[in-house]
Amino acid sequence: MKLIKDKTGEFSKIFAKHKVVFAYLFGSQATGKAIKNSDIDIAIMLSKDIDAKKRFDIRCKIISELSKIFKKETEVVILNDTKSILFKFVIIKEGKLIYAKDHGEKLEFELKTMNDYYDFAPFIEKYNEAYLKRELNRN
Repeated sequence: MKLIKDKTGEFSKIFAKHKVVFAYLFGSQATGKAIKNSDIDIAIMLSKDIDAKKRFDIRCKIISELSKIFKKETEVVILNDTKSILFKFVIIKEGKLIYAKDHGEKLEFELKTMNDYYDFAPFIEKYNEAYLKRELNRN
């Protein structure tokens, strides 16, 4: 996390240039479980006026620019394109907010994600129970 804090000014300029609304650090760097060769995982929300093709191009540029400043392999996930409710929930639950141009939009995203997750949670539980039961019956 220290690496991220030391480079805040540099990556904030990159995010502003590419119309990033907010960004989370997630994965081992956020949870404190990173080792020397761990990559950096960042989830970003881009401005709603950017279309899908342009978002892909921006993602590639941001990965390149962040890899240069962090001097580490960097992965960027675009939240606009992420369908997995569970993945988004884990990002806001375990991730660390590292940039926010619009706190209102960030809050809206978090609330929608939590509502979607808690609406979906009973189905996840039933699936997990059925899976465990099936696996236990195999053995």
